[in-house]
Parts: sequence; structure tokens; C-alpha cells
Amino acid sequence: PPPPPPSSPPPPSPPPLPPWPSDCEERARRQNLRALVPPVGCWTLHGEEDACTSSYTSRPADVDADAEVEYVRVCTYSPFTEKCTARAEVRCALPSFGNYGSRPHIVFTLVDDWAYESWPHRTDMQSPYAELLPNINKYLLNEGLELSRHYVYRFCTPSRHSLLSGRTPVHGLESNLNCPGIPLEARTLGDQLRAASYATHFVGKWNAGVATHALTPSARGFDSALGMYTHGADHFTWQTTVTEEDDPPIDLFRSIDGVDVTSNREDPIIKERAFSTEVFTQRAEEVILSHPTGAHPLFLLLAYTAPHTPLQERWSYFNRTEYRRAFYESCSWRLPENGKPCRPDERQAYEAMLVGVDDGIGRVIEALKARQMWERTLFVFTSDNGGAPTSMSPNTPLRGGKFGNYEGGIRVVTAMGGGFIPKELRGQVSPAFMHIADWSSTLSFAAGVYQWKSDDSANLFPAWLALLHQKIGTAEPSSLEIHGGERTLVISSDVVIRIFARPTGRVVAYKVSLAELCPGYALLGFTCRPCQDGCLYEVLSDENEDHDLADNPSLSLLLYFMKLYVQLERASRYTFKNDPLNPSEMGCAAELKQYWTDNDNAVQPYS
Repeated sequence: PPPPPPSSPPPPSPPPLPPWPSDCEERARRQNLRALVPPVGCWTLHGEEDACTSSYTSRPADVDADAEVEYVRVCTYSPFTEKCTARAEVRCALPSFGNYGSRPHIVFTLVDDWAYESWPHRTDMQSPYAELLPNINKYLLNEGLELSRHYVYRFCTPSRHSLLSGRTPVHGLESNLNCPGIPLEARTLGDQLRAASYATHFVGKWNAGVATHALTPSARGFDSALGMYTHGADHFTWQTTVTEEDDPPIDLFRSIDGVDVTSNREDPIIKERAFSTEVFTQRAEEVILSHPTGAHPLFLLLAYTAPHTPLQERWSYFNRTEYRRAFYESCSWRLPENGKPCRPDERQAYEAMLVGVDDGIGRVIEALKARQMWERTLFVFTSDNGGAPTSMSPNTPLRGGKFGNYEGGIRVVTAMGGGFIPKELRGQVSPAFMHIADWSSTLSFAAGVYQWKSDDSANLFPAWLALLHQKIGTAEPSSLEIHGGERTLVISSDVVIRIFARPTGRVVAYKVSLAELCPGYALLGFTCRPCQDGCLYEVLSDENEDHDLADNPSLSLLLYFMKLYVQLERASRYTFKNDPLNPSEMGCAAELKQYWTDNDNAVQPYS
């Protein structure tokens, strides 16, 4: 008989598993991120994916060259036996957020009064801002994920409180003054990430409490801080714009030994008239370049004061905008209903400030690359409110701007970049609706924090994961999932947006307002709707808010319940107590300004 055929070689055995981590039990007690967002198929979220996991990637000979297989050793802690048990798993490695087994460095850049029009939107490939803002265009749009439905409050202070506290302004602060600070019972984003072993640093405009040291950055979760306390200052002299004196107080502080210390006029930054954007960029570079290799992950909150008024910039940035001088002088950028005269020099100064911020972002990213941190970084860019039409910064095609409740005041430019973003989502646009308070829950989730205790803050990763699955074809999520799911965004005690899907599957977003949509703008020639009885817009199909649907009989029931929702939110407003560490607004502002004048003429806490 013929000889038997040669037997096939045995399949290659996987490489030996890595050794057990020494802190197995401690890590096993941590939150399992995968449990929060159930995986589809074999897709998994990034790092800390199981309570105690060590893994590596290998590609057996019989697997397609474009595929990857992970051999994973999983450690599970049993509270009954108080021991770790092991099992080996083989999983396919599909694209995901971040690298397997890692938590991202987080750099959150918050700018001040950036106009919706002044942005190289992915939907406008001919935008001149792609050339004017090359770093934003490359790292945050072409290589990042644009977030097209990001909402904030209509002016600075409440938006910053929401970002740090995870509370909507209704449950925090709705004034634009400097007292009080974030409620002391609230854990800030800095507190939350520092508890997750992040090194936390603040740079820039604080604007979240200055009356006492209990409200300043070093007491609210940040290991170091440098910046200004109030919501406005001269970019060269550092004199605050919140008072009207002939010689306003200096507004500059830095943390020393865990306490935020106010600077005086002998500070080199003030003596040299260093420009604020340059100072904040340089400090951000120092934080990144001095971050210990292999240490805890980094959280940097970089809050630029640009392009907030006064409209100022260094000559080098003016020169870089000179090629657009004909555009400035044409006044074609000016809103026709804006009664303020066209001022080309102010418009050029505004765009020069944008160029300064773009330059700063490029330098920060280069510092991250120099430390080999960029591939493990989640870089976020957003604004605290829309552009101010009074500052030559319209929000076309959106109506209105800062201080108003039209989309131009509360919907802002936002994008994410860094190696943490999957390559399949780079250059894409997420239509998920989110509020600035949602970053508290979203970033805490990315950092592996067990739970964010805030009813106001939602985790946006499910929406972004749904978009990722759609792009790579591993699932067919609904349009509602990609838009962030059914929810009600509470913008203020006057405005809410309800997002849901019709029976046909079409997603709609109805916005109701029970207050004037652009208070104070009538003096500038703007046409405003009073809306005290309720205005209703479907902002997905009518983003310019041309059609008030309040009189549509088919929507009367929806309008009734949305108005009722607003009334319930008003009833749940947060009331600040007369706490010596966090005083209420009444009387505090006047006393505080007098204290600054009497003490070195510098902005500082009075206790």
C-alpha cells in the first residue's frame, strides 16, 4: 500500500505569557471599563480593559496578514477566595480608542469667544481657515474627530463651572461674575482625575472662583497652576477688565507649595509685558517636557484667554494675516443686521489672535511628540461660548452669538485629536449632541474612574463607538445612537434641546426657549424674538433658526411638555449658601474689588 501522507505540522504555540503584575489584587478591584459599554463581537475598548490584564499581540502563520490576534492573560479577583485566578484568551484586535492596556494623557484646550465661522469645518473643504490655522486643521480635523453638536452656556463663567463640576449651569452658576466658585460639595474634574493617579495641571483663565483660597485651582484638584482669576484682562499688562478704575488691579497668579499666590507688578511676566497666549503656551510646554517618563498619565487643562477682548496680538501674528487684508477691508464678513461700524483693523486683530492660539497648539503638540506622549494622548479643543458679534467675530451660518441663546451663542467649534483617536475616525465628523458638562463623565470614563456621580454629565463614548462600528462595518448602529441617543440637553434655565427619533428612524432635535434669544442685541440693530411664551426650532433641519414652530398644532403637545421641563429645571436651581469659604454673589463682588485695590492693587482671594 502507498505510504501514508505526511502529517501536517502542529499549529504554532503562542509565545509564553508575560509575568503576573505584582498589584493583581489591587487592580482587580478597579472598574472594568468594558462592562460599561458592552463590546460588539470581539471589539473592546482601550486600556484597563479588564480588572487585571497583561497582554501582547501576535500574528500566527495561518492568520491573514492584515488581521491581528491578541493572546491575553486575564487575572480575576474573587472576593470569596480572596485570590486571583488566571485564564488565557485569544481575541481579535479590531480598531479601538487608544492602545490596549493604557490610559490616555489628556490635554484639554479651552479657548475664549471663538466664533463658529472662524474654523476650517470638515464640511467646508474650501475654508480659508485651513490655511490660516494649519495646526488645528491638521491635528484636530484631518487627523482628528470634529464634534459638530457641542453646546455650552451663552457666556464664559457658567461654561467653565460646568466643565469642571460636571453640572449644568442650572445646578451650578448662571451669572458671569467672579463670586461664588464651584460648590464646595462638588468634586471637580481635577479632583476626579487626580484620584485616578493623574498628574493634574491648570494653565490659563480660571474664572471659577476667587473669593477664597478654597475656590482656586490648587484647592480644586490641580497639582500646579498658573493663570488669571477673572474673566478678562489686558493681554499685555495683565490688568483685569472687570473693574473700571484708571489703574485696574493686576490679575496673575501661580501655585507655590500647593497654594495659589498672586503676583505683583515686579513679576517678570508683567514687567516684560509678556503676551498672555505666549505665557500660557510656554507654561504648557514646561509641564509636558518635565512630566516624568513612565510616570502617571498627564491631565493638562490649558485655558487660553484669546480671542477674548481686548483684541490685541503681537506684530508677528498681525504680519501673518496681512495677506487677508483685502478681505478685512471688504467687510463681507460683517453681519448685515449688525449696526456696529465695520472695523477692518479689529477684524485683523481678532484673526491674528486665532493664529497665536494655533501656533500655541502646534508647540504643545510638538512637546508631546518630543516626549513620545502624542500617540497616547487625547487632545480636546473647544470654546466656552460663541463669538461676540460686537467683537467683529460672527458665527455664520449660525444666527446670533455670545450672550444670546441662538445657536451662534451656545453651539461651539469642537474637535478631538491625538493618537487616542482611532485611525478610522480621523477626518470624520461626529453629530452626537453633547453639553460641556459631559466632559466630566466622558474624560473620567477614559481615565478608568469608577463612577462619575453627576446626573447632568453623560458619557459620550457610546456615541463615538457607534460611529466607529459604522465606519469599520462591525455593526449597524442606528442614527439615534450615532447622535448620542435620546436625551434632553439642559442649556440653561431658559433653553433645552430634546433629541429623539421619529418612528421612521429620522432623528430630530427640538429646541425650546422661554426667554429672549439675543438679549441686549437690539441696541446693535439685531432682530430678536422675545420668546417669553416659548419659541420652538428643529435645529437639525433649521440650524439658522428661521422657522419658529411654536404655532404648529402638530407640535403643541411636544411644546407643552418641553415648556414644563424648563419650569421643572428652574425649580431645581442650585442656591448658593452663605458659606464663608464660598460666599454668595450678593455683596461679595463689591467687597472683593475693594480688597484688591487696598492690597497691592492685585486680584486675589481675601481669605
